[in-house]
Amino acid sequence: MDATSWRDDFDDDTGLSQRDGVQVAGGRLSLTLRSAEWLQTSQADFQAGTLTDLDAVSLPGALHLASLAFTTNNPLTAEGTEASRQYRPAVAVGPGGTLYLLWYDLRGTYGVYASRSTDGGATWTAASHVSWDSAPLNPLSVEGIRVAADGAGVLHAVWADNRPSSESDADLDIFYARSTDGGATWSANVRLNNDAGSATQKEPALVVSGSGSTVCVAWRDGRNTPDTLGAQDDWDIYFVRSTDGGLTWGPNVRVDDGPPGTGQMQPALALDAGGTLYAAWRDTRGAAEGDPADIRLAVSTDGGLHWSASAKVGMESLTPQQQSQPALVAFGASPARLTVLWGDGGTETYSSRIVGVSSSNGGATWSAPIALDEGGGYGFRTGPALGLSASGAVLAVWTRYRTGYSDPDVLMARSFDGGQHWTSPQAVSLHEGADQNYPSVAVAGDAHAAVAFQERAGGDIGVYVAPDPGLAATGVYTSPVWDTGGVAAWGTIQWGAQVPGASGLALQTRTGGTPNPDDGTWSPWSAPYGASGSPVSSPAARYIQVRATFTRGGSLVSPILQDVRVGYSQYTSGQAVSLLIQPPALGRWELLLYSAEKPLGSALRVDVLDARGTPLFSDVPSGFDLSLVDPVQYPMLRLRARLESAGGSASPALDSWEVHWSLPPTETPTPTATGTPTASATPTATITPGGPPTSTPTETPTSTPTSTASPTPTPTASPTATATVSWGRAYLPLVVRMFP
Repeated sequence: MDATSWRDDFDDDTGLSQRDGVQVAGGRLSLTLRSAEWLQTSQADFQAGTLTDLDAVSLPGALHLASLAFTTNNPLTAEGTEASRQYRPAVAVGPGGTLYLLWYDLRGTYGVYASRSTDGGATWTAASHVSWDSAPLNPLSVEGIRVAADGAGVLHAVWADNRPSSESDADLDIFYARSTDGGATWSANVRLNNDAGSATQKEPALVVSGSGSTVCVAWRDGRNTPDTLGAQDDWDIYFVRSTDGGLTWGPNVRVDDGPPGTGQMQPALALDAGGTLYAAWRDTRGAAEGDPADIRLAVSTDGGLHWSASAKVGMESLTPQQQSQPALVAFGASPARLTVLWGDGGTETYSSRIVGVSSSNGGATWSAPIALDEGGGYGFRTGPALGLSASGAVLAVWTRYRTGYSDPDVLMARSFDGGQHWTSPQAVSLHEGADQNYPSVAVAGDAHAAVAFQERAGGDIGVYVAPDPGLAATGVYTSPVWDTGGVAAWGTIQWGAQVPGASGLALQTRTGGTPNPDDGTWSPWSAPYGASGSPVSSPAARYIQVRATFTRGGSLVSPILQDVRVGYSQYTSGQAVSLLIQPPALGRWELLLYSAEKPLGSALRVDVLDARGTPLFSDVPSGFDLSLVDPVQYPMLRLRARLESAGGSASPALDSWEVHWSLPPTETPTPTATGTPTASATPTATITPGGPPTSTPTETPTSTPTSTASPTPTPTASPTATATVSWGRAYLPLVVRMFP
């Protein structure tokens, strides 16, 4: 700032007192290019779009292919079965979709029977007797039937029975049998628990490796409790393994680490692709502290010979209360992705909801619990069971009672990401007025699954099988139109998704200048983006839309889309205010000049403000006459620039601005005097060689001042001796008096 002007060329921002939404760069003041993001991630976000053969789930939001409705409940019609005499089935599915069904049958010879169907349960082979030694036995009680089909087609079955006994629950033992001909015939039964007493063993769990070489069984064991009929004190979990497909068996190993006087029961087993074993069970060790029962997990990396210390599964339940009937699957190699479901609340048998958690690291950490089914005015829930597809899709089934303990139905839900998201429960059982419970689910590969359950209609009890119809083949999500508020330069499109197995997911975009994508002015849909993080290829525009196309892998596996993000940048608006312009001496304000560039559609407005920031003049042109500003009232000014983009695509720019002013008038006082000059002596120097200078007085005229009679002297000698100023200051005349 010089004596009469102030200028800012925007070499930096030191000439500004404040700025918002603008930047100083390259010798210019311009709008900041702002980055923004459009995000879709919640269930509500997705539901605002158009879903075709897709479902949007919550906790958190995600999209996946819709489940097809069950349409068939096929009754067991195996030759030799009797009406109303089949109970508590277990189902397995072979690689080609063949169904294998085991059940407890109360025909003339009680026991476990089996049948096979190659047409989804429409027809069945003659029933074969599974629970026999050299001759069919007649156990009064059979429970916990489990069956699995390995990759070679060998069937493995376990159950508990009390052969022979006159008491319904006395001395139950765990038995195993295998079939190599599709269930037509079965091996001799092998008793797996090796205790010598009359303790009760029940609730077997079974897991078989894909090759069939490893067969593992765990069960609830009462050998360490004084009450062999089942008080909760000192129930334990025991385990046994075969490494030759069930031909021979290793020793019994205790799995749990429960303290004496506590109950461990209802075991579940899983085996991952790396050979690590996982065991979960219901545990009552916390009952004395007000925590009735938890689900605990232990891990074995040596085939079940040794087990880790157990730990609670997941976080605390939604409220601390009874947890029971765990179900467990493991996907992938160690540390596997684990999915655990259980009944939460209620009692050991009846729960108020079905809860699930997942772990991506073999149980080291767990997700927050998710309630798959709770409330809704229904009664209790029981018996979750899990099936696992080759690509990791999880199928869950359970029983829900419509009121209290009555009118049960069988439901199914699916997860395509290991239990992070679940589909809404869908009905498996189709017969209104009948009671369906004790569900079992089995999966083969990614294409075949089935649910078996017990149904009571009137006084008849039978077994039914429902082939899983799977998922819609394709589905499409079209997002709502997103308005960026102005023309946007697109960044990247990113999405979070899981695309298991042979499933597929393709995302595309289109853009336009109107909110109606079907008015013929929008761009066509882009080619599918190859990967998350790809640059958006659609033209710059104000509006954008996203489309996602889903394709299933097999009939059971869906991709899952968790979120979509579209990044973009645009100019909006902003402003900057100069430093205080404070001339050191001000006569009057003169001129405001500035240099600017304004692309078509943009705006740049310059305002004149007082020292406090109050506008004096708005949107003034370059060359504005500042003499309109009273310098006495406004001795200091500020400038403000307001910038608006051209629809978001371009920014105006201010190259410089400057203010000019004039200095106050200069006053030169002229002396006045009256009188007659008189002479006076003025010394004249004389230099004498060799000596100091001397002076000789010389007379000069002088004046003898004579004062005027006026009380206030008025100078008259010069017309310029008196100055008048417009800003209110008064200057008195200067009188020069000279004295002899």
